[in-house]
Amino acid sequence: MVSALGLAVAMGQKTCIDSTCISEESTLLQLQNGVYDHGRTSNVPGGDGFGLLSPKDRYYRENQCSPEVLQKCQGNVPCIDLRQGENHHHLMWLNADGTAHVDAEAGGIGAGDSRTWTCHRTGNGVGLVDVWNCPGFYAGGALTITEDYADDFTAAIADDHIDVCALESEPAEDEGQLAVGGGPSQCSPEALQKCQGNIPCIDLRQGENHHHLMWLNADGTAHVDAEAGGIGAGDSRTWTCHRTGNGVGLVDVWNCPGFYASGALTITEDYANDFTAAIADDHIDVCALESEPAEDEGCSQEALQKCQGNIPCIDLRQGENHHHLMWLNADGTAHVDAEASGIGAGDSRTWTCHRTGNGVSLVDVWHCPGFYSGGALTITANYADDFTAAIADDHIDVCAIE
Repeated sequence: MVSALGLAVAMGQKTCIDSTCISEESTLLQLQNGVYDHGRTSNVPGGDGFGLLSPKDRYYRENQCSPEVLQKCQGNVPCIDLRQGENHHHLMWLNADGTAHVDAEAGGIGAGDSRTWTCHRTGNGVGLVDVWNCPGFYAGGALTITEDYADDFTAAIADDHIDVCALESEPAEDEGQLAVGGGPSQCSPEALQKCQGNIPCIDLRQGENHHHLMWLNADGTAHVDAEAGGIGAGDSRTWTCHRTGNGVGLVDVWNCPGFYASGALTITEDYANDFTAAIADDHIDVCALESEPAEDEGCSQEALQKCQGNIPCIDLRQGENHHHLMWLNADGTAHVDAEASGIGAGDSRTWTCHRTGNGVSLVDVWHCPGFYSGGALTITANYADDFTAAIADDHIDVCAIE
């Protein structure tokens, strides 16, 4: 969504947000991380006025990681790169069970290193900040992440340093974290982590410590994840909910068999607290919401959902109702997902595309066997509409950009 998401495109020596550019001399801002971080944009034209920048990753921070490294974070926030020298990477993020995952990329991103490690806290830190025990990771497996993400994370080597890829914003003392649709999120970092990057995501709460995270599935149903007794307390129950009306996003009357009495669940447009008649102390916290796209620009909420959280993601369109969602795979190829005749109309075709040039991210000339005539696909730096010579009514909608 060009205007609604504050499209950021690197152009030469400048980074531009819509028509406003800043030079790399003032630190290149990688705008992959969602909503702007209050008080941290004094070097950006317009100060704190940009609002939403991207629909998947939830926070705005200066980013030290390349797009290729950021892709390896797989949408996890927070995510850091534990580096050794120039070309040795280890991506680190939190797991749902409170452990941390370290993904090896020795020899460079995508060079074929498949090693992973699981790290356990030894202290009482928050987020990734702590002293961790990572068996098999360097000598002894001891890993120290400080609050300022200092470079010396292990005593085993001398050339270790940390690049910060994506961090949660630090809310003002009287404010929650920033929700993706603008405005304050009402969810704690722990609850937000349980959303697993899904947007929209809400927390159906009972009393003080009873949580149920709810998001949409790709097939149009909704998923409810139980966290009774507190986040991470070991509740493994889930429910699948089916629409009974014609709502949009999570807003609708849902039938969730087994969820409270009768399974009836009502989500109103203002996310009113009384979501079930079965209990009296029910209330909703909004964790992450989509922005409302500007008319005639960018992707619809339904198309954005089909991006499955991948950033970057674009929609290769033909005419009014023919869609092809495109994003990068971890191996450097690109995935194209067909939605002919409309989103969710049952088209299950997919294509894998290979670069033929030296482009960055989705920008390149791609070879996509079986995709239109010849399989040639051209994505320009400004996402120009004429992506294939095979048809005349082709155009591109930008859904999510780094």
